[in-house]
Amino acid sequence: MLEKFADAFFVDGSLRDIIVSDTTIDDWQKVYDELRSGKYDLAYECGTSHVPPTDVCELLAGRGLQDERPRLSVKCGANTLNCFFYGEDEIEFDLDPRDVTSEDEFLKIIDFMRMIGQRLRKDVSLTEENVHEAELIRYRHEENDIVAGSWLNTREPFREATSVEIADFFSKLPRQGT
Repeated sequence: MLEKFADAFFVDGSLRDIIVSDTTIDDWQKVYDELRSGKYDLAYECGTSHVPPTDVCELLAGRGLQDERPRLSVKCGANTLNCFFYGEDEIEFDLDPRDVTSEDEFLKIIDFMRMIGQRLRKDVSLTEENVHEAELIRYRHEENDIVAGSWLNTREPFREATSVEIADFFSKLPRQGT
């Protein structure tokens, strides 16, 4: 299955986002309760505090801190999914595509997306970082399946520039003093 979706985890220095749109405080609380149920290893940090509150409203309020947002890290196999609680209308976790190195790690991400989608009865998307219309994978709740997003397999493969291309590029740059 990973072969079909491997392009979603290309390494280019950016992260991927797991997104659920049009959420409410109740949706947040459902996901937060599920994460705190003991099935996942969690790490919480907000300023100097490492004790997560029980009410998700405190997380969304930033626990009164102006400069820092709470961060909840969820271990999902070798993957660490981070949530920063930006707003109540969208649930977002980020992940590093370098951590998805096997079919097993890929399936753990898919299972995580499925868990959220089933718990909320909503679709869940894996997108490029901060480009949520760039959907790579979608969990469809009604069908209970995983499908390729419209942006999967659309990018140009990365290729190193040749020494001739590099020399040509630098020869066209204006020189200082001329």
